[in-house]
Amino acid sequence: MTFSFSSIRRGLMIGIFGAFVLAPSISSAVILESPALTEISKRARGPGPFILAVQADAETSRYDAAISSTVRALVNQLNSRHIAVQRLSRAEIYERLREGRVDLLLTTASFFTQTNAFKPVLFPIASLWPNYASSPSEVEGALYFTRSANQSVKGVESLNRQAIALTSATSFSGWYVAKRDVLRRGFAPSVFFETVTFYGNDPMKVVKDVATGRAYAGVLPSGVFESLVASGKIRATDFRLIGAKKSRKNGVFSSTDRYPALYLSRTSGVDLRRANLVREVLRSPKIIAAGYRWAPPASDRAIYDLFFDLKIGPYEQIGRWTFGEFFQEYRVSVISVAVLFVLIILYSTIVSYAVRKKTLQLRLALREREKIEREATAARDRITNLERAGMIGQMSTMIAHELKQPIGAITNFAHGMLRRVKRGQIDKEVLVTVLEEILSQGTRAGEIIDRVRSYAKQKTPTLVTADLSVTVERAIENFRRSHRGAAPILTDISPYLWAEIDDWEIELAVLNLLKNANDSVKGMLDAEIRIRIFRCEQFWRIEVSDNGPKVTQDFVDHFMMLFMTTKESGLGLGLSLVSTIAERHNGRLIGRANPKRGVTLSLDVPRSGIEPEDV
Repeated sequence: MTFSFSSIRRGLMIGIFGAFVLAPSISSAVILESPALTEISKRARGPGPFILAVQADAETSRYDAAISSTVRALVNQLNSRHIAVQRLSRAEIYERLREGRVDLLLTTASFFTQTNAFKPVLFPIASLWPNYASSPSEVEGALYFTRSANQSVKGVESLNRQAIALTSATSFSGWYVAKRDVLRRGFAPSVFFETVTFYGNDPMKVVKDVATGRAYAGVLPSGVFESLVASGKIRATDFRLIGAKKSRKNGVFSSTDRYPALYLSRTSGVDLRRANLVREVLRSPKIIAAGYRWAPPASDRAIYDLFFDLKIGPYEQIGRWTFGEFFQEYRVSVISVAVLFVLIILYSTIVSYAVRKKTLQLRLALREREKIEREATAARDRITNLERAGMIGQMSTMIAHELKQPIGAITNFAHGMLRRVKRGQIDKEVLVTVLEEILSQGTRAGEIIDRVRSYAKQKTPTLVTADLSVTVERAIENFRRSHRGAAPILTDISPYLWAEIDDWEIELAVLNLLKNANDSVKGMLDAEIRIRIFRCEQFWRIEVSDNGPKVTQDFVDHFMMLFMTTKESGLGLGLSLVSTIAERHNGRLIGRANPKRGVTLSLDVPRSGIEPEDV
């Protein structure tokens, strides 16, 4: 047994709800008057009486207590001279809507949603919120159940292709909600429910079919099972619920998603002032039967989604179209698309020919480009070889520049030892000390040569995390040893200054900075050199200052840019080497003229993640 909605174009929609209990009747047209006018009723007076249409079908009858209480409250509180309450079928309500002979409507949520499918016709005022529901948008659902003795049912999936008993083929919560539920579980509803029996508006027939074993399981709208148990018609222990969850602590069970139940809405002919008065009445807790209340309008998005998934209601035509119907309705568009398709194929053929022609030209151009790139690569290789040759020449000069210190130290120690030997003053302890120093300086000379070779090969330094203060202190000590008559050096260096450095290169850079400062103050009576290390942004800054002659910042900038020497015997490579070391450490070399006298040179070295206070 199957069902589908008729289109709105037919001017009539068949109701989707089935009934479970016959409702107490309300007269089709009732005229009521109240002798007393409250303040709110005075404000409710408008042009003509309200026409309140109440949807009369089985699903609304399940909420008859709430509907009757709501109608009484509206009649008593919104006391227009006349208020007409009409209990109508779905078809009659549609007829009244077309004729403009209705103001307020109390209908199911599915009726409200389907009526508004193509354009807004009804405007929601409130949604019914039973106390057992967690929200007004989660009221209606479907409940799967089987008899207690049936232990083969493990879940909803076990009902696939089994004999199922249901109420009505037009029931929203008793049929369509279940169909969408199995669809969302990955089953085709027509296959899942291939063996079903509908019993109309009598849920007891569904229960009996399951209890006797004629049906493998049954489906009821949520809340009906609990009503039957409460009335004593069935015992809950005789049945087992399948995949059921409560909406709240004292709620009712449902095996599916839940949807809104009832809407109180208005037509466009009702002015907002009167609609707001209706909303005020619905807020009163005294007007509603126990267990129900009215809440702000709930979203009906879930009902739209159900209609779309099942291709019913406003989406019915999507599931029923044939190619002939489609062509008949859209033949102009179909012919246009066909012509466009032919033109696209013709265009593609022309483009393909043009592309093949252009591809051939592109291949020739690429070959020419590859030839030019090979020639450019060869030219770059020749330039690189020339640069390497120049680097080797620079390294030769650098060797002479840097080896002067250890070789000078070796010569001094050897001359001193030679004089002692000639005087016959040989002290074994002094001899050992001198030889160890000569050995140390010789090793240092070897390291210088190895490092210069690595420069020539353009190798990058090996950076390791080390204490920068130790390296700088060692450079200062080596400078003092090799420059006995140098200016005094004042230091301000804290321990544990961790950085990723090449220890030898940093020492070499500091030595060159100290030599440059010492040369600047040579011959001055108050000569002094200051060296300190402090944090500057993400760097450790090694700052070497002297009190030499006063110079301008322009002079320092020019001097730093060209790395020129101001000494007659100088080679001009000291600061160039320091700058290279700074670059290899991702640092920088900065020169600044002092306000009074001398120059300050700063070597910035990036800090590591270890801070002094962490040690």
